[in-house]
Amino acid sequence: MRLQNSWRSLEKNMRIKLKCGREVKVDGFEFGYTYGGLLEGSPNERMNKNIFDRTTYSSNWGSRKVLKIKPKKSEFKSELKPTHYSVWLNSNDPINSNYHGSELVVIWFDELPNEKTVEEIIQNGVQDIDWDKNAEDFEY
Repeated sequence: MRLQNSWRSLEKNMRIKLKCGREVKVDGFEFGYTYGGLLEGSPNERMNKNIFDRTTYSSNWGSRKVLKIKPKKSEFKSELKPTHYSVWLNSNDPINSNYHGSELVVIWFDELPNEKTVEEIIQNGVQDIDWDKNAEDFEY
């Protein structure tokens, strides 16, 4: 699978340019299948909201500020996109100059990876984020 191979080669150096102008470094990335644990039944609004609420990021990343991008109302009523992605981003450029940097974990639902690289998936998933509004500063 192209996704796994590209992640191994880029994981330590991957940088993403957001539309707001901020460049961020990828510290972690993972994905899973939205209905991977569904044993019976079919998606409905209650189930989809429950799946959305439960979807989180790896506990190995520690406690971080999270931006979970909500699917469209129509998706909640019918079916969520088949894959959920999580990425831990950081910047050496803080929002407030009294700190050392800023970071954010972003979670979103999207199509299957297919032939996309990890960089393409992340870029498409997070490019519209307003970093200064959503990220959190940190100190070393």
